Amino acid sequence: MKKAFKWIVFVLTTFLSAIVFNMFYEPLKIVAGGSSGIGILFKSLFSIDPSITILIVSLIIVIIAFFFLPKEKIISSIIASILLPFFIRITANVPNAFEIGITEPLMIAGIAGLINGFTTGIDSKNGFNSGGITLLSEVIHEKTYVPLAKISNIINTIIVITGVLVNKNVMNLIYALIVIFVGKYVYDRVFLGISSNKAFYVITNEDKKVENFLRKEGYGATLIQVKGAYSRKDDQLIMTVVPTIKYNYVKDTIK
Repeated sequence: MKKAFKWIVFVLTTFLSAIVFNMFYEPLKIVAGGSSGIGILFKSLFSIDPSITILIVSLIIVIIAFFFLPKEKIISSIIASILLPFFIRITANVPNAFEIGITEPLMIAGIAGLINGFTTGIDSKNGFNSGGITLLSEVIHEKTYVPLAKISNIINTIIVITGVLVNKNVMNLIYALIVIFVGKYVYDRVFLGISSNKAFYVITNEDKKVENFLRKEGYGATLIQVKGAYSRKDDQLIMTVVPTIKYNYVKDTIK
């Protein structure tokens, strides 16, 4: 029941992301990274419907990830790759049907970042990956062991800069930066506070398996000999530090 509820929330956050795209991102041509940013770029360059671009880009990344990542890590990405462009398509006329009463672009960018940070934070907290550039970053991280956040920042920076060059408007860069920074702030608050890393303390009788998993993921670990207060049994405590964005994945895998 709990898992089903998480999936319902995931569908709702994806739907909300589609509305934000149509109401805020596309009207202002905000290229704030991600497959959505690529969708806006391709519309500006080739007049291609953003939903089509997002679908194609997302599915290509999913296919690539299929060969490099565990299948359970890309299930939500497959669903998001289909749902997001579908929702964007069916909510394309929402801006014409509803007036939000806000015309100041800087405020609109701030609201877009707030909602984006909230939806991605909820998804990450529930252990879901919305796919797109986030999934591509994980693939590159898997093969290079370069920090995930660094990879994501590099890719999204390229997309944002390309957006400024294509739209030839410095204000688009300002809008994108507002979306990114507000979104990051809200994401951190929703997910796990403001810290970028979280400490893990694991007590297990399968310490070798846990060590191997952490090593494969590129994390270091410290072994500490401990004794149970009631059982008086000697055991191993494994301490490690992981990026906040990977917290749920590591926790669920070790469990």
